[in-house]
Amino acid sequence: IVIGDGMFMNNDAAAEDIATLRGLENPVKTLFVAYGGGINPVGMTRFNQLAVAGSCPGGDSTHPDCEPVIEAATPVELKTQLTSKIRQILAEKLSFTAPSITATVQEGGSLYQAQFSYEQFGEWQGTILRKKLNSDNTVEHVTTQPNEHGNWNAATEVRGQASGAGAGDTRNIWSAIPDADYIGNWDNFNVANSDAIIELFGTLEYSVLDYHNPTSYCATQNHVTKYIGESGHEDDAKGLINFIKGTDYFDYDGDCNVTERRNHVLGDIYHSQLVEIGPPDSSTDFTSTNQESYFRSVYNYQSFRKNNMARTKVIYAGSNAGMLHAINAVTGREEWAFVPPFIAGILPSIINTDLDGGVDVTYTTEGEKKAKGGTNAIFGVDGSPVVHDVYMAGYDAAGNIETTKKWRTILMAPYGRGGAGFSVLDVTNPVEPIHMYSIFNDSINNKVLVAGSDGDIAEHPYSTGSASIGDSLEAKQATANYND
Repeated sequence: IVIGDGMFMNNDAAAEDIATLRGLENPVKTLFVAYGGGINPVGMTRFNQLAVAGSCPGGDSTHPDCEPVIEAATPVELKTQLTSKIRQILAEKLSFTAPSITATVQEGGSLYQAQFSYEQFGEWQGTILRKKLNSDNTVEHVTTQPNEHGNWNAATEVRGQASGAGAGDTRNIWSAIPDADYIGNWDNFNVANSDAIIELFGTLEYSVLDYHNPTSYCATQNHVTKYIGESGHEDDAKGLINFIKGTDYFDYDGDCNVTERRNHVLGDIYHSQLVEIGPPDSSTDFTSTNQESYFRSVYNYQSFRKNNMARTKVIYAGSNAGMLHAINAVTGREEWAFVPPFIAGILPSIINTDLDGGVDVTYTTEGEKKAKGGTNAIFGVDGSPVVHDVYMAGYDAAGNIETTKKWRTILMAPYGRGGAGFSVLDVTNPVEPIHMYSIFNDSINNKVLVAGSDGDIAEHPYSTGSASIGDSLEAKQATANYND
């Protein structure tokens, strides 16, 4: 990848050398980035010459393998464009021959399977299956509705809850967004709050690219349905929000209807393990005062357990669609999906303008182009949730700080390969969760980002070094307890 302003010297000789690299037995493709804005016309001519030499077989500028010059006027655009292009290159080389499956067995004879299938130029498709596990260890595999076993397919249920753009749906997708409170409906991740969400998209210095515009594929082809997007990113930011909710904004099916519901909505659950939370069931039996069960007994965990005996059972799983999903364990329907504020900051990187009309390209006998759109696959909420009942002060149902301690069910959702961060939620009431805080470690820019309960983000200096855990107050107290 060559980045510059185009005012190269000896560009004719360079073009010959680059073409030679492309023609090797193990060919090297060369891509060019016009960076900085205001590129001189002579510079753009040289860029185009070298781009053809570096990527077009036989120097044929009309060949489908040609890579046009990438243009980026700002550092944010440069980061976004290069990230998008690198992910596209990886997708071109990556393949899976079979779906990946992980399984979790729960009390009561439920077998939960998280499964995904690979999509080369789109969001990988995921699902969670609930199957009945019989006492003789046989499994009832039927998940179509209705069935007598209580089985379900979460991908089917979630798609049924989604809708096309502008239509009402029954998905509750939320995040901690300043000036767009989620408490009360848990559904603030929508185009009505697009201004606030666009600010969130820029948190990690990615920009929303202009995918649909008057010169894009769906605006220039003779389709039954045409979509002429606006110049600029605002309509694409709203399109990205709708895509997260389940709309086919990036035209996966090639019909240029970018407001319809996607054929598959639930993203892939890859490294994230499934966690089921139901009524509290931790023990209060103890044989030593140093055991956690003693602590529970002293602080009346028994009442917490009794008061939540009827708590809804929920399956929690992170997906690379950028969400932590809460799936009702009985029905398979999505109770809600949480977009961590810092994962929202990487969602713009799924947009790849080179895939606009660039997937599954064919031509009719009359020479008319037929193609689909696509996106980059990313890692989102890729870590496994961790859950524990904790005796602590927190937030009440309205999101206000409480000063008294009580028992709460706390869930930590690490991002895994989605980034060096995590979010902490209070899921004591599984249908009315509370965002407590989120943290993202930005080692490249030497800062740590902390999102408070309401989504306000503060920056803290990033420092490296080491410390002894034994010097912490917690460790000293644990040592004292042990010695006593």
